[in-house]
Amino acid sequence: MVGSELRLATLKHLLCRIKLYKKLIRDHGYEKLGTSKNKKRLDGLCNSIKGEVSQILNELKTEGVDHPREYFLRPEINVCLENEGEFKSFVVDLNKISVEIFKESELLNIDSIANFDFTPEWMFPTSTADVRSDITIIKSFLEGDFSNIDDLFVDRLMDNERVKKTLSVWKKCPQISKRLPLIEEAIEAHIDRKFYLSVSALIPQVEGLLRDALQSMGLKIDFTSLRKEEIKRATCALKDSWKSQDYAFLPEATLLLESLPDAVSDIYEEYDPTKSVQGKLYRHGVCHGLQTDFNSKKNSIRLILLLDRIIFFYVRYRTNPPYA
Repeated sequence: MVGSELRLATLKHLLCRIKLYKKLIRDHGYEKLGTSKNKKRLDGLCNSIKGEVSQILNELKTEGVDHPREYFLRPEINVCLENEGEFKSFVVDLNKISVEIFKESELLNIDSIANFDFTPEWMFPTSTADVRSDITIIKSFLEGDFSNIDDLFVDRLMDNERVKKTLSVWKKCPQISKRLPLIEEAIEAHIDRKFYLSVSALIPQVEGLLRDALQSMGLKIDFTSLRKEEIKRATCALKDSWKSQDYAFLPEATLLLESLPDAVSDIYEEYDPTKSVQGKLYRHGVCHGLQTDFNSKKNSIRLILLLDRIIFFYVRYRTNPPYA
């Protein structure tokens, strides 16, 4: 039997999911979920959960607990969801609704995005994905309208307006607020074509966000030396932890995680000026002042897309969500 405070936090987590689904319906107009029948399903589920919340709050107040603990690690919440029989019907209903939402989704077609992650160097835009228009661009690329894959990402998929839109999405994520001032200046430098500045500022944020995400999931993975093997092991651990969290999205969403360890570890290859590929992105070369040929729009865009994929999952699979 889990404690009342954990049960309360778990119920509030479910309310957070309902809030997310209502926002998706409102913002993107999914036809099936826009019907009165499905709206009533969400509203009824919300009211049932709020009733349970009120009951627990009253019980805690009777016990003299006026300020119950709000934050628990995600594994603790998972245990509560799995073991508390009274919550199972809530979870089943929400999972059915999530399936309907993502069947209707035009904003984020998981399968389509996952299919177009190209090599460790390039990740498809995640938070700003508009599959309908992006696939048109990709089709043009596959038909030979671009000379190489770099042109596809640098000149078409990630123009300055798309970069600004990506930043605007990040600004809505309080989980990365401490990093936003730095990231905003880096994006400003990118827009101004000052790629030495944007790359230098963004590249350490990869490991910074990884550490934040690992901590939020209760994972203690050391990658102090920042060797490629350590970074990949840490990213794989984070990926596996995120993949086990299938309540915010369909399980298919985790397809977007498969390419992440290779994409992250690729920039942590050892830098040797006598052997390294000219212009390729090497974290150690950049941050230790050894590499001077990293000032390209390609490298800057590549980091923006990599950070976007990490932020996308970190925000959704965080330990302490902002409860509704």
